[in-house]
Amino acid sequence: MDRIWSHPDIRSEADFRSKMSTYKKVMLDPIWVSFVDAKAYDGLDPQELNALVSGFREELLRALVGRYPVVNHPGPGVLRLSIGLTGVESPNRILATTSTVLPVGIGISAVSKLISGEHTNVGGASMELAASDSVTGVSLFAAIDRHGGEKNLKNITDPLNGAKVAFKWWADRLRVTMDKIRG
Repeated sequence: MDRIWSHPDIRSEADFRSKMSTYKKVMLDPIWVSFVDAKAYDGLDPQELNALVSGFREELLRALVGRYPVVNHPGPGVLRLSIGLTGVESPNRILATTSTVLPVGIGISAVSKLISGEHTNVGGASMELAASDSVTGVSLFAAIDRHGGEKNLKNITDPLNGAKVAFKWWADRLRVTMDKIRG
């Protein structure tokens, strides 16, 4: 995660686990979308954006269902998650092709991965998450993250693949975090 905030009472991992262990269910608010400008959503049409947001929600539900009951109403022991999609990046198809297929492009992309932690021309997404007690509304923690896609041929055929990879990563990370809380 790029940025994380927690309630002032949460000063250590032990505090976090103790506080979060009281939550046995999850309430997932509708995912909101907020882009500063047209470049932040890379010209997606509204139907593509709706499909992308639905896919993100499905990934989150996939990661939670079976272990953490997902409910639609506030209640005791219910953790409320509010998630916003704040940026979507799709790669330039020509540059994605050259950096995936041509040796020079592969080399440049590998160097970029070493320096920045991300390959070139893979797309990705940015999101914000806020977790609160569903009854009291008290904020427990918040996170902001940007995650890039993976280097593969799918980025050439599906320009939103990088965002989809980010959604899966975030959903899996949420489940891992919740599993750690349970112990």
